Amino acid sequence: MPQREVEITEAFSNTYSWIFLPHLSAFASWLAAGSGTFWISGNPGSGKSTLMKFIANQDGNLRKMLESWADGKTLILSKHFFWGTGTALQKSYRGLLQGLLYQIFREKLDLVQHACPERWEDALWKSQVGSRWDSQRLSRSWDEVELKETLDRAILKNASSTAFCFFIDGLDEFAENHFSLITDLIRHYTARPNVKFCVSSRPYPVFSRAFATCPSFALQEMNGHDIDVFVRGKLEEDPRFQELAHRDAQAVELATEIRRRAVGVFLWVHLVVTELMSGLNNEDDFLTLRRRLDLLPKTLKEFFEHIVDSVEPVYQVCTARSLMLAHRAREPLPILTYAFLYDHFNDESSLSRVAIQPLSRQDIQAKRKDVSTKVSSWCRGLMQVVTYDTSITWAPLSRYRVDFLHRSVRDFLETSEMQSFLQKRVGSSFYPEEVLAHLFLTQAKVVDVQKGLQDEMQATGLEHHSLTRYITTSRR
Repeated sequence: MPQREVEITEAFSNTYSWIFLPHLSAFASWLAAGSGTFWISGNPGSGKSTLMKFIANQDGNLRKMLESWADGKTLILSKHFFWGTGTALQKSYRGLLQGLLYQIFREKLDLVQHACPERWEDALWKSQVGSRWDSQRLSRSWDEVELKETLDRAILKNASSTAFCFFIDGLDEFAENHFSLITDLIRHYTARPNVKFCVSSRPYPVFSRAFATCPSFALQEMNGHDIDVFVRGKLEEDPRFQELAHRDAQAVELATEIRRRAVGVFLWVHLVVTELMSGLNNEDDFLTLRRRLDLLPKTLKEFFEHIVDSVEPVYQVCTARSLMLAHRAREPLPILTYAFLYDHFNDESSLSRVAIQPLSRQDIQAKRKDVSTKVSSWCRGLMQVVTYDTSITWAPLSRYRVDFLHRSVRDFLETSEMQSFLQKRVGSSFYPEEVLAHLFLTQAKVVDVQKGLQDEMQATGLEHHSLTRYITTSRR
């Protein structure tokens, strides 16, 4: 469940510290004495998730301010980061409840027996009778109703002794009903004086209406200084820019100009700085860097179009097919999927010739390196290889996955123009669901049966329902 938080970009050095300064942000006052909900809104790419991660992990500052509000009660913090392109749990109500409860119980274990008494009794009884106990009863799955009732008991039965502050990022990435999430969870609990929420989302109407009377700010109106710090920091750490700035004092004005054009969209700034660094590699002087900046697209959508258009002709079909498969998949795909896909590009019969034999760790590392290189060359930063979960040792095939740079990339691919564009480039004989089904079946050949077949198959997306979905939707 914490995987989404791991994937979120860390805040750049010396950015976002203003969030805890009362004279710069209403958020600090809300932490110390406020109630209800604080809403952080922000346009796509403005850095909401990075800010929420920064806040939630500033344990010292955070607890110090919240303890004033808690007024002697035991303080419990819990966080959740929705992930629209992740697994079903990472964008569902059930996943949210599971994540919040896990953190609550980890902070205050004695709440378990009050919040889920039946399961507590089952566990105690099992510890006494051992193997004679019905293990299926103890290991039964949790449904949404039980999870919500458990959270109710954990919070409401401890109102006089415990204060809860929840941080939930990406409400707009929640795959179910947004209004129900607001009413059934956030408003339900913030009616209690011992509970408050800090949430973030894009400024969709449903959230603007729901949080109209709550303290809030729009991040794109607050992050100008952070953008300036980021641009100066990234450029000035490059020796070539240092030399350029020494020769031409105007070079330092680039950061100011980038901030002015960014209108608070941090992701656009990241893409611009990447392009300028490329110019520095080419020994661009200041005037050339300035012309490069002037030629760059002014919006994220235009920038993504620019990236796709700049793919070398020899890679264009591969790029289109990679993007289309990633878009059609339910969640980020393992690197092995792309390794077999790239073999399939060159030889469509290659999948049928894959031997039924587990891959060695050396094979997996070699494929990871190969896929990383190809994704970088073909997708030019729109997708990237990420380490999905460093704790997974029993399922090495799933540790490395290919994911979009940002949710905005998926949004861009969903436009009718891009769908039409990709369809033309992939060719009329390319059926993404059919290819995914073949790729998953091929992956099943190399799963190590001796090291947890079911876990490995679930972690790599090979479970029955995934295969069924792709097979049944093929060529519709």
